[in-house]
Amino acid sequence: MNRTLSYDLLENETARHSAIVQNLCLEGEGALVSNPLYRCFQLIQVIECIIAIVSLPLVYCRYIQSAAFHINLKILLCLYYQIAGVYVLVVLICTIFQAVLWLTSRNPCDVYPSRFAHEFFNLSELYCLLYLLASQPLVSLERTIATLRVDTYEKCSKKSAAVLYVIASVSLRFFNIVLQREENLELNSC
Repeated sequence: MNRTLSYDLLENETARHSAIVQNLCLEGEGALVSNPLYRCFQLIQVIECIIAIVSLPLVYCRYIQSAAFHINLKILLCLYYQIAGVYVLVVLICTIFQAVLWLTSRNPCDVYPSRFAHEFFNLSELYCLLYLLASQPLVSLERTIATLRVDTYEKCSKKSAAVLYVIASVSLRFFNIVLQREENLELNSC
């Protein structure tokens, strides 16, 4: 009988304690998460996240907020730094959650997060990264508009930043549609 490990199998409490399922868990990620190098990498990732949480507001306050940038560029950079902060928090919480699962595991299948936690952390991380990717061309577009309209751009209000923010939000929806229609991505494999 050829069985593969799935969330349906892991969420069944009686099946989770069977020897077959525990062997499947050991063959899967069980060997990886107990590897000392993997644990060392997670520790480094936690340290990086803590440094980023401290340095993101400092860099924003010291260099971005007090700089002589146009208000539209400041708004876009403020949104960029806020989403970067959310991304760092999601990665930090996910890494700590994985470490807690590993430290409190009683059998090899306990190192796997629940389906809800897996989906929540991955979707949060994905949307933060997609927003960060979508906002980078917007900063370039804002600078291009400022260069082309050099005579009148400094007098304009905050409307163009709002329009660019809407473009970034719409592009997230576009990325989502592309991900759902891509045949090579197995989104429903869990």
